[in-house]
Amino acid sequence: MATHRLVLGILVTLSAGAVGAGSLPPLAAAAEPAPSPAEVAAAIHFRSSVGFPAGEEFVAATFGDSQGYPDSNWGLPLSEAEADELYRRTDLQNSLGDAMSYAQSRGSYAGVYVDHLQDGKPVFLFTGDAARFRDDLAARLPEGTSFRVDSVERSWADLVASQGAISGD
Repeated sequence: MATHRLVLGILVTLSAGAVGAGSLPPLAAAAEPAPSPAEVAAAIHFRSSVGFPAGEEFVAATFGDSQGYPDSNWGLPLSEAEADELYRRTDLQNSLGDAMSYAQSRGSYAGVYVDHLQDGKPVFLFTGDAARFRDDLAARLPEGTSFRVDSVERSWADLVASQGAISGD
């Protein structure tokens, strides 16, 4: 017990003297290594593909900013808001399974995409009168899911056939 008091007393004395005299520099945080060009390029590609800011200087700076970009679960530094958005998108994609299977089974199916400019609203595409599928899709989506159906000129099968013809040439 006496040893603990002695050590504590020495530490307090040294601390007070160092603060007063300014003789000891403050403890510096360990510097994080700079990201490699390949890491920055991969982060730029990923961030661009999901619609996040992706300028080279900006992206490189996120690697050293663990306060502003603390989430690395996606393999690159993301802000909490960005990570939350990616988790929201993943949850939405997972919730579309039954509706997507139904849509794909229709002969007039032309695709599905998520309109992130419209708060992540799924959009189901069909040839002809797309509205005829609205109720069946709604029954296969989680309750309250906002979605849209749009009519297009070519079905998925038409597009695949066109791709095959182009590849054949």
